[in-house]
Amino acid sequence: MLFCPVYFLLLVSFQSRSSAPPAESYDNHLVNTNWRVDRVPFGEQEQQIYSMTPVSDEQFQWGHFISFTEDSFESSYRALCGNDCFTRVIGTYRYVGEYQINITVEEVSYSGFCDNRERTPFSARYKLSFEGDTLTLTKHPSKI
Repeated sequence: MLFCPVYFLLLVSFQSRSSAPPAESYDNHLVNTNWRVDRVPFGEQEQQIYSMTPVSDEQFQWGHFISFTEDSFESSYRALCGNDCFTRVIGTYRYVGEYQINITVEEVSYSGFCDNRERTPFSARYKLSFEGDTLTLTKHPSKI
């Protein structure tokens, strides 16, 4: 039998790729969703729980909101009048377990009638739990 170095390299390369464990994949329950939130989402590192309901066309469009894409989020605040503090939070998220996400806040900005506020970007892990239409995010006690 003839030894062919190219064949040997292809065989080794194929075997090393096929023996690697598959990457964990979790259902992304947040992708392309819009929610109304009970407070500024991820505006405070100390906040432990957020309660969110899906945005519907029938409800008033005032309050705190958050929109998720495939791996990022952006929050907004809308008020009936302009005499308020409008907070916007931008960041990314990543599933790290079934119903568990890591949130990374990259930017918090303020406009309108706000006190001098400054927020430091942070990362935290949250557990997702659904009860009917309500989604609750609970901060994991350990740091990531």
